[in-house]
Amino acid sequence: MSNPTRPVLLLCFAFLTSLALLAATFGTSAAQDQAQEQPLTKAVSSQPDAAADQNAIRVNEIMASNNKTLIDPDEPGETPDWFELYNPGPGAVSLDGLGVADGEPLENGFAITTGLTIPAGGFIVFYADNDPSQGPLHTNFGLSANGESVILYNVTTKQIIDRIDFPALETDQSYGRNPDGDTTIGVLPAPSPLASNAFNPPHLSNLSKPPYPAPVAAPVAVSVTVTDTGTVVGVTLYYSTSVAGEQSVPMADVGGSVYQADIPGQVDGTFVTYYVKATDNDGEAARTPLPGRERRYLTGYVAPALLINEVVAENGGQHVDPDEPAETPDWIELYNPGAAAASLDGLSLTDDKDVPLRFVIPNGLTLGAGARMLFLADDDKGQNTIRGNQPPLHLPFNLNKSNAYVGLFGGQGSVRIDHYEITDRTPFGVAARVPDGGSWSLSVCPSFDAPNIACDSRLYTPAIQK
Repeated sequence: MSNPTRPVLLLCFAFLTSLALLAATFGTSAAQDQAQEQPLTKAVSSQPDAAADQNAIRVNEIMASNNKTLIDPDEPGETPDWFELYNPGPGAVSLDGLGVADGEPLENGFAITTGLTIPAGGFIVFYADNDPSQGPLHTNFGLSANGESVILYNVTTKQIIDRIDFPALETDQSYGRNPDGDTTIGVLPAPSPLASNAFNPPHLSNLSKPPYPAPVAAPVAVSVTVTDTGTVVGVTLYYSTSVAGEQSVPMADVGGSVYQADIPGQVDGTFVTYYVKATDNDGEAARTPLPGRERRYLTGYVAPALLINEVVAENGGQHVDPDEPAETPDWIELYNPGAAAASLDGLSLTDDKDVPLRFVIPNGLTLGAGARMLFLADDDKGQNTIRGNQPPLHLPFNLNKSNAYVGLFGGQGSVRIDHYEITDRTPFGVAARVPDGGSWSLSVCPSFDAPNIACDSRLYTPAIQK
């Protein structure tokens, strides 16, 4: 006897089987299409990859003692420590969620601000100046020239992506990967912030100093020495004046790797700045000096005969700040040895010979014949507005009793009028001319707005030493 339900069951089975085969075929096709589209989509995407490519970012170059290599773009008078990150990948990479630190624990590190990216094959430099208020490229730590670490990590997971442990480094010496992103790490042949570590540009040295006094209407000869492992193909002198924009003059090879060109003569009172740039046969270029440190001169300028008379880099408490009696700042004293009053217009004081305009003395001040004027080195120039710019004035820097440079400049920073350098051999960080305007002496007693006198500094040890 036949079963009446069997044909129905067979029909249902056949239908379900066909449906399953159709679903399987469709699923396989969809997966294959997705696998083919995914790399193509990734390749053509112009958006930074926020995760996958972050693990490829490398700490690429480090400078823990920067003096002349790189100027802080947010504070042109400063040359902070810095480090460079490198993106070896084919697309831009977001730095969202990453942090950097100068050692462990990573909780003390610096979280990178949202929105920063590194282009494909590109670089980004962070300034390790312990001043994040200046912007997203300024970290909350500095670097030790005695050696430590730079660590790149994921802020959320604390996973270390990359790190370089660097040794003690000399000033303006960089340490990193060569070539970029490589496992070979060491002292680099030349610093190359925001450029490849394989960068081997021309070397420029012995750039001639401006003449003093700078002649009026007569050309000024500029010379520089340029060497290169390859071939120097061009050296150019760039100059700007207070009455015209930047102009350029090709420099001629006059023998012995020395190149020379003239800046045309200028009328009296013209302020001139200049620098030199060289290019080699590999297309690599270098310039000297750094931006912001161009050589300069003021035609016809004659500096007043003023002197730095006293430098005190360790005020032991016996002399107080008249604007803030609880403070006992360091100080610098100027002296006029002449028989007539001298204007201080256009003069400046600095603690860095490469940055002569660190503090420009306000216009309208004069220093009488045989008179002295105090400047308080307390890193608080904001106090000057309280006194209406009347002496003593407050400087935007402090002095170090073991290592302090003090320079007096004129002609908009183009002429060094006088200078003094305190070293670790200077007792108690005090030096002065004895008598006023005389020879420098280390056997002196600090004299706050009073004539300088010679004394046995040992008698003042309790008062001077902190």
